[in-house]
Amino acid sequence: MKTAIFGDNNARLYNIQPKRAMLDLKGDRFALMKAEYEKAGPEPSNTRYGYVVPNGAVDHSVFA
Repeated sequence: MKTAIFGDNNARLYNIQPKRAMLDLKGDRFALMKAEYEKAGPEPSNTRYGYVVPNGAVDHSVFA
């Protein structure tokens, strides 16, 4: 029911063919990023978003 209301009816209103639109999106930038992410495996690489261990004492007053 949701597919009919939100997908098919809106596609018909905007003259979009859903199957053709999906084929057009297959090679876009986000699909390539997702494929690269899935190929990397389940473990995070931590190259960009990893935890940083501070060297020495931490001044906690900056967080107040």
